[in-house]
Amino acid sequence: MKRKVNKIGPSTLMVSLPSKWAKGQGIKAGDEIELTEEESRVIISKETVPKKLEINIDLSDSGVMLNRTIAAIYKSGFDYARITYNTPQELEVIQNTVYRSCHVYEIMNVKENVVEIKAISELDQNQFKQVLRKMAQAFITIAKESYDAVKARDYKNLENLPLKDQTVDRHTDFCRRVINRGGQTGYKLTAPLYVIVEETEIAADIFKTIIKDIIKNNSILRQELLQLFQDIIVMIERLYDLLFDFNIQKVKSFGTLEVKIRKEIEKLCSAGGSNILVLAYLINLFETVFEMKSALLTMHLAEISTTS
Repeated sequence: MKRKVNKIGPSTLMVSLPSKWAKGQGIKAGDEIELTEEESRVIISKETVPKKLEINIDLSDSGVMLNRTIAAIYKSGFDYARITYNTPQELEVIQNTVYRSCHVYEIMNVKENVVEIKAISELDQNQFKQVLRKMAQAFITIAKESYDAVKARDYKNLENLPLKDQTVDRHTDFCRRVINRGGQTGYKLTAPLYVIVEETEIAADIFKTIIKDIIKNNSILRQELLQLFQDIIVMIERLYDLLFDFNIQKVKSFGTLEVKIRKEIEKLCSAGGSNILVLAYLINLFETVFEMKSALLTMHLAEISTTS
């Protein structure tokens, strides 16, 4: 978008703000805005632009936590990271994690036992709600397709489903980085929103674990377990429906379903029988999804609050 520069007085230059953007941000005459100089660019923001975040960290001998720590650096919002490593294998893990999961990062330099990583672009905060929806849709798709494949004993299709978890990871990483950098999300409270995003990735990982166990053991789930599986998927759909279209009546319906599922779980636990490990995973999934409701309620009640 180009704007003409006008001269006011002997030395003052003026550029008008796009009216659509100003209106969307609630900016009106007399308000103050933030101007941040970055080399040849001037960034205009309603709020103070966060300072560049840098970290210098030794991750030698981190083992299985190496890729998780690199991902956490990205999600935390760091712009630059200087990472010390120990072995060629650790360097490979760092490189794979950056190029697979850290979408605005680039490896700028690799010296002896040191990797320098830099954010070469910024995430588009205006896309936050759209990406949040895509995150929910991707997770619901994994849930439904998992159930359909398990019910039909379609193990070939089951093998492809864990790959779709990468889509959920991509969207959750985007959302967490925007939130941690203080970006515009469209919601008043971002702490409970972060919980929902974080728990969504965890829940998707539980589905992946369930699928892998069923494939490994060539499991055939009994009818009661399939019913529990299906009811948990309904709960997942209702949770995200509440996220994007909140009202109290839906909250009550969500609570009623929770009571029903808990009774199913009690009955299955008492009966014992086959598929105990899958049952344990499904209980874990149920608790993970249900506990998101506290963060969801907190977030939405803040949106509808009034002041006197």
